[in-house]
Amino acid sequence: MNVGDKVRMLRGKEEGIVTRIIDPKLIEIEIEDGFQIPVLKSEVVVVAREEASFFKRPESEQAPAPPAPLPKKGATAQEGYFIAYKPLNDRLLSVHLVNNTPDVLLFSIVAEQAGRYEPLASGQLLPRQAHKLSQADLQQFEQWPAWQVRLLPHPAQPGERLAAVLQQRVHPKAATFFRSLRQAPVLDAKAYLLALSPSSLLAPAEAQKLQETLQSGPETRQAPPAGPIPSQVDLHAEKLVENPKDLSGAAILELQLATFEQVLDRALAAGLEEITFIHGVGNGTLRKELHRRLSAMNTIAWFKDDHKEKWGYGATRVRLK
Repeated sequence: MNVGDKVRMLRGKEEGIVTRIIDPKLIEIEIEDGFQIPVLKSEVVVVAREEASFFKRPESEQAPAPPAPLPKKGATAQEGYFIAYKPLNDRLLSVHLVNNTPDVLLFSIVAEQAGRYEPLASGQLLPRQAHKLSQADLQQFEQWPAWQVRLLPHPAQPGERLAAVLQQRVHPKAATFFRSLRQAPVLDAKAYLLALSPSSLLAPAEAQKLQETLQSGPETRQAPPAGPIPSQVDLHAEKLVENPKDLSGAAILELQLATFEQVLDRALAAGLEEITFIHGVGNGTLRKELHRRLSAMNTIAWFKDDHKEKWGYGATRVRLK
C-alpha cells in the first residue's frame, strides 16, 4: 500500500486516496468529501484499477451520467508553464517542464532538501516544447525534495507586453497531486499536471511601476511590518499601494502574491501557529492562486476558507506546522 493508492473501507462504502503513511499499521486517507482521516491498514483494501471493468455497482447506487460536453470550436490547450509528471508504469514517473506559450523560456531549477540546495536543471526551452527534468518514484512520494523553480520568459517576437519573471517553490501535496491527472499540453499524454503561476503579461511601463512598488518604502506601499507578525493580512490592492489605479490587474496580482510570500515566510520563521489572508471575493483569481501555492507547501498543516461574517468567503485561514 502506497501514497496515491485508491482504497475502500472494509466496513463501509467510503473510498479515498492514501495521502500519508503514518506508521507500519496506520495510514491517512482523504475521503470523497475532502476530509483526511487516519485509519488502520487492516480496515481498508486497495481498489484495483481493473475493478470497475468487472464489478459494476447496482444501478440504484450509480449516479446519473452527466451529459457529455459539446466540443468547443477552436478550443486549445491551456497556455502557461507546467511541471508534468508522466506515468511510465505503476511506480515511475517521468518529470517534465512544459512551456506551452509563444515565448522562449529561460529556466533554473534547484532541489531543496534538509537545508541543502542541489542544482537540478537549467537552460532554454523553446515555445510549445517540453524538457525532461528527472524521474520520480511514487513509492518515495513523501521523500520527494522541494524544487525552487525560476523562469524568465523571453519574447520570441517584438510586442507591446512583457511576461513577468516567475519564482516558485514546488513541493506536491498528496491530497491534490493524485487528483491532477489530465491531458498534458505539448506532451499530448496523461500526466499529473502542476500549473506554475500564470504567465502575467505586463506592459513595459507597468512592469517598471511594479518593480518600483516592490522595492519602495512604506510611503508608497504597506510593506509587512518589521515588528510582530500580524495574525490577519489584508491583500486588497488599496492596502498595498497608494494608487492601485496606476497598475493593471496583472501587476496588482504580482504585488499581492509577492506580499503573501513575504508575510508567510516571516510567519514561518517566527513560529506563528495561524495566519489569515484577506483576499476578497472578486473573480476568485487571487484566492485560487493562494490555495494552489499553499497546497504545494509541506510547511502548511492545513488551510481553509474563513467563514467569518466580516469577510464571507473572502479570507483564507492558514495553520502552520
